[in-house]
Amino acid sequence: MALPDPGMTVDDAPGIASALQERLRSMAQKERRHDLVAAYRAQDFFDSPLNTSYSELRKAAEKAKCWPVVREAAVYLRFMKKIYTRNHRLDDWQRLLSRLRREHQAKRRLMGVLDTLSIKKLVE
Repeated sequence: MALPDPGMTVDDAPGIASALQERLRSMAQKERRHDLVAAYRAQDFFDSPLNTSYSELRKAAEKAKCWPVVREAAVYLRFMKKIYTRNHRLDDWQRLLSRLRREHQAKRRLMGVLDTLSIKKLVE
């Protein structure tokens, strides 16, 4: 397998970031790192909040023994994302995410989930 050109951007190679995330998730599963698998599944869910991604998130979070907290956060953030989008308050949404990042900066996996809720994801 050839290595990608280091000067390439995400625009030059669509899907490369999701393929890398899928590979990292697969490696985490093999290593039985249920917490990492749950974090990757959370990113998938917030990127594409479908029943299938929710189901995969639930399975992973249950294995990591953190489903109640993850469920509460997933439901809340998904609901709030819809409200902010519907009310055309994307700037307020970004400020909320920034505040959550500051308050939880030591929790790296949460930062990854928050990053998936960027303004690009809101405009889908």
